[in-house]
Amino acid sequence: MQVELQAGPVASLVGSGAGEVIETYRRERAARGIGAANNELWFAIKTDRFFRAPIRAVIDRHSRHQPTFGYLFDWKSPALGGFMGACHSVEIPFVFGTHDQPGVRDWTGHGEAADRLSAQMLAAWTQFARSGDPSTPGLAWPAFAAASKPTMWFDAHPRVESAPAEVEVAALEAASAAQPPPA
Repeated sequence: MQVELQAGPVASLVGSGAGEVIETYRRERAARGIGAANNELWFAIKTDRFFRAPIRAVIDRHSRHQPTFGYLFDWKSPALGGFMGACHSVEIPFVFGTHDQPGVRDWTGHGEAADRLSAQMLAAWTQFARSGDPSTPGLAWPAFAAASKPTMWFDAHPRVESAPAEVEVAALEAASAAQPPPA
């Protein structure tokens, strides 16, 4: 029997709108066919609260002054039986082409799909360093625009999505703005 994620712990992140945030995340993730178990909801909400929403705000502001490129990294780490998902900084070995090194591969995974993802990311970061634009012949990566929020989604099949998971982040931001979490 699985116990439902309670609003109390989420309220510590987003304030009194926690119940609505949980239900929004559960509904939207289920509609996209991705996990909506308690731990998946908790990590998604926490990740979006501390990383995604603030970074998206920075990207939005920065893009008003010069070309800016946003991405989401969604390659699931196999570590701990996959429990951590696409956790913070797991993309770094892919960017530098070191994902398959001993001691790293247990964290990042390995194989043909991982090699392909790493090659695409390494090429994009190298191209960005050279030109200020991460687009490569095999990966068109548009600059961020506030109206459509094009975002490169890195996983087994990299692609550009407009405003990915926007409903969840909007619910999170609305709840946090209405009543900040307790100090």
